[in-house]
Amino acid sequence: PGLDHTAKIALQTMASSATNTVKIPLTTLIDLGSVGDLGIGQKPAGLNVTASALSMVTASGRSGRQQAALAAERLARWLDSVEAHGLAEWNS
Repeated sequence: PGLDHTAKIALQTMASSATNTVKIPLTTLIDLGSVGDLGIGQKPAGLNVTASALSMVTASGRSGRQQAALAAERLARWLDSVEAHGLAEWNS
């Protein structure tokens, strides 16, 4: 059970490319609804919230590159575990 070798290699390849500049539109990661259509500096009527993608990334004190490297390491460990033990509720 778990991921086959090809799927594991594909995910590891994607994770290792995180050290390069990869542009991923925010809308592919998070559905912000109509708020996602606002331009930088625009505020929606009736919504008094300030959010910064940068503050989410830097909350750990690590740079984006450091966070990506840590994520790649953790993903590889998790994939090894899934491959060895299968996918269970506790590790899904």
